[in-house]
Amino acid sequence: MTQRDRLLQQIEDFRSSREMSERAFSIAATGNPKFLSRFRQGISTLRSIEAVENYLKNEMEQVTQ
Repeated sequence: MTQRDRLLQQIEDFRSSREMSERAFSIAATGNPKFLSRFRQGISTLRSIEAVENYLKNEMEQVTQ
């Protein structure tokens, strides 16, 4: 499993647990409503990927507090 595949799985798990649409997740994590569809196509910037990783980390920290 690649790093991209792992991140996609984390995103899908998160979205499923929050019942969140692709668009809502993309906007919340990066401000770009098309991020997730483009990420699946292999079109994304390192800045966007880092924003998603930070968003997931922050959201998970809030759940554990």
